[in-house]
Amino acid sequence: MKTTSKMTLALMTALMLGTALPSIAQERGARAGFDFEAADTNGDGFVTAEELTALSNARFADADTNGDGELSVEELTARATEAAAERAQQRAERAIERGDTDGDGTLSVDEIRRGDPNRLIERVDADGDGAISTAEAEAHQAAREDRREERQERREERGGERGGNRG
Repeated sequence: MKTTSKMTLALMTALMLGTALPSIAQERGARAGFDFEAADTNGDGFVTAEELTALSNARFADADTNGDGELSVEELTARATEAAAERAQQRAERAIERGDTDGDGTLSVDEIRRGDPNRLIERVDADGDGAISTAEAEAHQAAREDRREERQERREERGGERGGNRG
């Protein structure tokens, strides 16, 4: 296996198992997904290396569905898919919390629609013909991606800080 592939696999495994989560959580706050209370198994308000090791071992055992002490591509993929599904569920629940104006626990087309479609056309329609061409959509998307990358670079220059009051 190439060194790059080994490093990528090691990084994926570390992230999946939670061994890297404390430092990520410190940088990104609660969004990183580090569950302090789950790691603090004795409830003393501190997380020790032993507790982190136990958490990592438990997550490994959970992912090692065939119990062979090794994580296969299939097991890593299954765990990543499960984690993605959990995040998607949380995003969907937040979307309903924010957008469900009639309180029925679902989003109607009117609740999910974001603003006037004419505003999007005005922003993206470069030639002013009242419609968005493939080229205009691609150019708009590329510009958005460029802005996103610029914001990411600025964040990295600041050491990952996103600003705002975190104290």
